[in-house]
Amino acid sequence: DARHAAEEEIYTNLNQKIDQFLQLADYDWMTGDLGNKASDYLVDLIAFLRSTFAVFTHLPEDLST
Repeated sequence: DARHAAEEEIYTNLNQKIDQFLQLADYDWMTGDLGNKASDYLVDLIAFLRSTFAVFTHLPEDLST
């Protein structure tokens, strides 16, 4: 069905974009220096995810159930 195909396409593309975003910077995930400020890289990643998922809140609910 068309909805299922669209959901699969969104899922695939979103995963690819997240992977690309994670590869943009050479971020040290195991750093011991936490400090008082969040990494600019992680702040950008969270902003990207928030804006992406905000779009999904406007999609219609599955009406088949």
